[in-house]
Amino acid sequence: MSRRSRNRRIRDERAQKAVDELSTILLNHDLSDRVRITAARDLVRTARRHNSRLPDSIRHWICRSCHNPMLPGAGARIRIRCGFRITTCTICGQIRRFPIKEGEE
Repeated sequence: MSRRSRNRRIRDERAQKAVDELSTILLNHDLSDRVRITAARDLVRTARRHNSRLPDSIRHWICRSCHNPMLPGAGARIRIRCGFRITTCTICGQIRRFPIKEGEE
């Protein structure tokens, strides 16, 4: 194994560890909004820098345009209509629609 591939593997492991830690900060309701906004932006930056995808459980709760957390009641309005979960960012007004799977209600 070359030195370059070892360094890449170590960087990827560190990036994954950072994503896990930031996602726990993002979903922690005891922390202030400012800390959670910073965690959401850092999550997006880390994923882009390392060319990796965010987990679906986290990706659904970050606005694609302003990168603020879209947690229900705090930064987003959630509506259910015609088999879709419609999430609206209260900061920029971005609308995202996700289909509701069977048994997810």
